[in-house]
Amino acid sequence: MRRTLAAVVLVCVSSCSLALTRSPDLSNPPASLGKCSTDRDIPKVDTGFAITLVGVSLVTLGEALGPEPAESRVTYIPVILTAAALGTLEIVSAYLGFKRTRACIDARRKYDYASYRFPPDPPSVAPVGEETGPCTDSMTCNPGLVCAIRPGHQNRCVVAPPPPPVPVGVVEGGPCTPQLTCFRGLVCAAQPDGTNRCVAP
Repeated sequence: MRRTLAAVVLVCVSSCSLALTRSPDLSNPPASLGKCSTDRDIPKVDTGFAITLVGVSLVTLGEALGPEPAESRVTYIPVILTAAALGTLEIVSAYLGFKRTRACIDARRKYDYASYRFPPDPPSVAPVGEETGPCTDSMTCNPGLVCAIRPGHQNRCVVAPPPPPVPVGVVEGGPCTPQLTCFRGLVCAAQPDGTNRCVAP
């Protein structure tokens, strides 16, 4: 019994999580986040040792309360106190280990989200300059297409958007009003293409 307890004490006395886990340093991300601990195997080992030590102390306590003479029971006291103390230390170590690894995982997720970059565009199947294809080196496309500049993505050729509508009756060269009038000193004049346009008199 005592040899078993001594072996467990020698293995557990260091309390792994206290020495081998690190919480994140949020004062200097992202470099510091690579040094914190995300592996929960060490706190799990501490948890196993804690359960073992608590079990040893309870079993020893049960033996001490048995029908043996009072003189022999005294020998159990150091074993019970040692196992209970080390078990408590392992519980604290496991708790801190789980707390540190959780903080590290949360910090890394938060940083990864803040520095998220869109994935690269899939290779274009359209030739250069054509619709949905990449723009040329001079940022141009074939007739009827324009180069759409997209930050973080490859520039692509898209159909040119329609020009904004010209205000009726107020711009030289623009269409006349339905009443064939214009404003701002312009007059409505028939054009060779059959349309009516506002022109300067």
